[in-house]
Amino acid sequence: MVDLIKRAKELLESSAVKVIIGYEQGTGNKTRALFVEKAEDADKLIFDSRCIQNLAAYVTKKEVKEKGKMAIAATLPVMRSIIQLASEFQVNDNNLLVWG
Repeated sequence: MVDLIKRAKELLESSAVKVIIGYEQGTGNKTRALFVEKAEDADKLIFDSRCIQNLAAYVTKKEVKEKGKMAIAATLPVMRSIIQLASEFQVNDNNLLVWG
């Protein structure tokens, strides 16, 4: 997880991306979506077996697209969804960095 946080900070500090979509600790033992726009907020990111929500739903949202280039922490189901969205021309692969 340290590598995830380090890479997220690098991407934001270098302005390679404007927002990172990932997971953070939610209530109880659950996770929830996190939108990181500042490098110092990257410390909230987590990525473990509890991260099951499909974050691909957010890459087509107007509010997220307006932020600019985005990165997304992706599990295999998220990657599949992104591939499907790209095949339907709902996402621009030049505006999205997928890492898992």
